Amino acid sequence: MRIVKQYSEKNEKLQQEVNKLHLENDQLVGHKNPSQKIQHHLKIKEENNKLREENYKLQEEIRRKNDLIFKFQGHDPVHVA
Repeated sequence: MRIVKQYSEKNEKLQQEVNKLHLENDQLVGHKNPSQKIQHHLKIKEENNKLREENYKLQEEIRRKNDLIFKFQGHDPVHVA
């Protein structure tokens, strides 16, 4: 009888772990509502576009500063793509 109780307790713990993992998986997979998925996707695209624009501006700033450095050092500017 004691073995049955141990297995029952172990089964209960494993079932709790399974439930916990199901919840975690649902959160990682994303929204189940298609409208929420679309809104989430649009938000990510918008953030991605902002980051691309910021990256472009920073690259331009680096290029301008490198040009100044080379100018003051007496070298021709070298542009890196």
